[in-house]
Amino acid sequence: MQKSDRFLLSAMLAFSGGFQDAYTYIARGKVFANAQTGNLVLLSVNLMEGEYAAALFFFSIIVIFGIGGGIGGIMSLRIGMKAVLVCPLILLLGCLYMK
Repeated sequence: MQKSDRFLLSAMLAFSGGFQDAYTYIARGKVFANAQTGNLVLLSVNLMEGEYAAALFFFSIIVIFGIGGGIGGIMSLRIGMKAVLVCPLILLLGCLYMK
């Protein structure tokens, strides 16, 4: 992969991640879909406040994120990177359709 291709790919992924986080936080129940730092903070806050059902929700989001990362890694090794880049777009379009 050439340097210019790496930059373009990085920029596209950064844009997609920011867009997904903003969309899911605002429109899908104040949860982060891309950066798990926010979900980890919300998990910790809810645990410390004794809100165990809410903490379990954020814990499950983090676990699902990890599963998705694992599946994405396997797909990139077996199918190739171009196929992996299409999957988040399909999922995002599906989320937009559900609204």
